[in-house]
Amino acid sequence: MVRSWKDTHGVPLSGMLIDTLAYRFFQSNREYDESGYASYKYLVKDFFAYLVDQPAEKEFWRAPGSGSEVYKGGKFIPKAKKALRKCREALDDENQADKKWREIFGKKFPVKKVVTKVEESARDYRDTEQSIEDMFPLNIQYGIELDANIGKDNRMLALLSKLTSRVSKERDLKFFVQRTDHIPEPFDIYWKVKNIGPEAERKDMIRGQITKGGRYQEERSDFSGEHYVECYIIKDGFCIARESISVPI
Repeated sequence: MVRSWKDTHGVPLSGMLIDTLAYRFFQSNREYDESGYASYKYLVKDFFAYLVDQPAEKEFWRAPGSGSEVYKGGKFIPKAKKALRKCREALDDENQADKKWREIFGKKFPVKKVVTKVEESARDYRDTEQSIEDMFPLNIQYGIELDANIGKDNRMLALLSKLTSRVSKERDLKFFVQRTDHIPEPFDIYWKVKNIGPEAERKDMIRGQITKGGRYQEERSDFSGEHYVECYIIKDGFCIARESISVPI
């Protein structure tokens, strides 16, 4: 499950480091030694809390048994904090639990089948979203960070990461990967732009297709909603890095 979280969110954790941290978590927490599946959701929440509590400046951990040094590939605590928050949301609201677990572990996480009647007008748009998992096997090895220049009339106004309010309409957005010099070349860069909300559905513009591109992805803030952009690094037929950034317009 932790590997699925790693691949879904592009967390820079090697398989050996995941094993090491999981082992140390169980060594320091005996609460679940005799527990069954009913405790699984609390176990998951406590494990992410354990990750959040790791010293941010720590560079390596000792592997169980061999004692060899297992180094981290980048900053994983910020993403562990997001996962921990979603765990708590899942525990607080049973109706939203499946959705939150899927947000953590990806689309392979099973959900209850619920049959609901949907008005035809409410689904009058094409579901065009694609998943990187259906195109390339995941083997996340590197962390990347995204940002975007926000501009208008050829003038840069702000960085998306520094914005404290929503992005206004009719703004030019130039997304970019902050740095890739730690990833050995050659590699390809793919992008996905997903529009979310009633306005995107009404205009049949949810998008979500994955396309090969360059180091920059230029877009425009045409209509309001909770949108996001994802970037993927593809090398030797594998997705080795991924990241997303929210674009509230």
